[in-house]
Amino acid sequence: MMVQGTNLVRFFLSLIPPVRKLVSREPSPFLAYHLGDIIYSYCFTQRLYNGDWQSDAIGSETAVLSVSSVLGQAGQPETVLEALSYCLERTCSPEYRHMGRLQFGLGLVDDVIHVMSPGGHALICLLSDLQKMVQAGEKELKAEETRKAESEIRSKLKLAERKVYFIMCWVHEQPGEAWSSLAAIVRAEKSSGMDYRGGKNLPAAKK
Repeated sequence: MMVQGTNLVRFFLSLIPPVRKLVSREPSPFLAYHLGDIIYSYCFTQRLYNGDWQSDAIGSETAVLSVSSVLGQAGQPETVLEALSYCLERTCSPEYRHMGRLQFGLGLVDDVIHVMSPGGHALICLLSDLQKMVQAGEKELKAEETRKAESEIRSKLKLAERKVYFIMCWVHEQPGEAWSSLAAIVRAEKSSGMDYRGGKNLPAAKK
């Protein structure tokens, strides 16, 4: 069974195209920071729904778009701090304050670090599941009566799905050592710039 599972993983990975087949120019040098934003939004949604996002596909994808500047606002953060500051601000917003505000958000940053550290296949599995989440939300919206607001959300979902797929292809090409380095950067930022203790405040994320 283990061999069969390994073969399935290899087969799935073999289907992921190289980034050069998706875009003609060099990818943004800030994609690693975009990935941090995306991982945070995924972890947030999984905790919001206790790991069962399928129970409310529309609500789940709405949460992802709400918390992620990259997927929900076409954001282009240029640092880890900028990427995660937006996510933390959204987590502390009145809409989600019942989840625990800052302490909950900092716990999610720990989740990001935990997911990033092994990198590789773990990240691809996460992004694949996120892609399924977005697709499920889009499918449910199509089944409902089309209204202007829903049409706008569906447009965002299409863009989000493309972004997630592109990031997944990019992740597949990165060397294994890249992820421990990125996790270390996130850990350092959490310790310095993301801590309210001692009177420190989060810098405002770029709009």
